[in-house]
Amino acid sequence: MFFELDVRLVPVTPYIIRARSGSRRRGVSFIKGSWSAEHIIPSSSVKGFLRGSCRVGLLMCGYPDARIDGLLERVFGGVSRKGSIRLIMRTPSVQVEEMKEGFTLDLSSTSGGGVLVEVSRTPVVFKVLIQEDVAPVLFFGFKAIDDGLARFGGFKSRGLGLMRVEARLGGINPGFSSERYLTFRKLIEEMSSLDFPTLCRTLSSNAILGSPASTK
Repeated sequence: MFFELDVRLVPVTPYIIRARSGSRRRGVSFIKGSWSAEHIIPSSSVKGFLRGSCRVGLLMCGYPDARIDGLLERVFGGVSRKGSIRLIMRTPSVQVEEMKEGFTLDLSSTSGGGVLVEVSRTPVVFKVLIQEDVAPVLFFGFKAIDDGLARFGGFKSRGLGLMRVEARLGGINPGFSSERYLTFRKLIEEMSSLDFPTLCRTLSSNAILGSPASTK
């Protein structure tokens, strides 16, 4: 059974799309259409971010480190294995602005060195289709993002890339429908009646919102 979720990552702080030539730092990879000046974040970048976030979330809940790689490969795929998740981007393009490293917004100043970078405050919106038996893994990743433990893009140590997770259940989910996006914690609370036993059992435990649950 597949689980469908519409997700919106709302920037608390701007995230970096790329650094201008001369910077050795990498930001979020993107596609710039040859037909226009629009900046597009590909699903592969978001998928990679989610994979890293899930790793952080699983580590924080006490999941055995030796088993994490195998679990993430089952969800996101690997060299010889197809994953259990599909992402469909809903953000057609992002708006960018220039910003000097160190949060100096006076771009007319040439003193003090630093690098001009392109950042965005556009929410990243996408649809997730994931097999129900591995869906709990994704929610551990969402918690890591919502708690600020996983950040999007570059310059993470400078406070950039903090995101807030909002989501709503998609149309294929039985017993629940919502037109509005909910905060991550509110979504967990309102999912208790869903007909997804494995997912709901995990989400209702202390592993997601409270103290780490035992994974033995």
